[in-house]
Amino acid sequence: VVEASAGSGKTYALARRYLQLLINPAFKFEQIPLRNILAITFTNKATVEMKERILELLKRIAFDQFKNKEQEEDIYKSLGVDKNFAKEKARIIMDELIRHYSFFQVQTIDSFINALLLGCALRIDRSASFTIKRDYIQYLDYCLNLVIEQASSNEKVMEFLEDFLQHYLFVENRNRWFPREDILSLMQSLFRLSNKYGGLFQEYEGEGKDVIKRKIALFEQIKELTGSFPDGMNKNAQNSIIKL
Repeated sequence: VVEASAGSGKTYALARRYLQLLINPAFKFEQIPLRNILAITFTNKATVEMKERILELLKRIAFDQFKNKEQEEDIYKSLGVDKNFAKEKARIIMDELIRHYSFFQVQTIDSFINALLLGCALRIDRSASFTIKRDYIQYLDYCLNLVIEQASSNEKVMEFLEDFLQHYLFVENRNRWFPREDILSLMQSLFRLSNKYGGLFQEYEGEGKDVIKRKIALFEQIKELTGSFPDGMNKNAQNSIIKL
């Protein structure tokens, strides 16, 4: 895994690492197919750049045509093999890439996940002709409408909705009725968090009234704090606290 700021040479570092694996004497195409090496990046642009960089370096090794002595020394130092061996192996790899370019696995995260889902579609009881929906908001909107509709005939759903609204109006300090847009926005935020961290939310063990009591206590502490600001405290920070 390579993590660094933009323009610091991540693509070059990954391309060099890819070459280390390919030119390693232990790597033989008849035993380890080219497609078994996978490089993943974020954007299509970065994917193209990485492939171009790998092919460029292979060509420079095969034909001994480096930009300068520093680049040559850097490449061979990272490869850790004899120069003649590297040149011959680079020629073989280039020929293999030309004949099996589809096995040249430099992909974005999205394309890799799509390929993974496609390969497992039957095992997870899904169609292999699936499509990924990017506009998830309309589905969250539908779910919210469904809950509101079910509340009129389902007592448990009504209790859940009333409990949520009580929390929402107080804990979120809202006073509009019915704050549908805000609730939908909150759902979107929670949905993004769930996807980002790949897990379920932990259910609060206490009761709703406990949260309200804690918020009241927090407000009281804030009031006390507003009366004892230290000298020289930033005015914007003071105003932010007072507005709470």
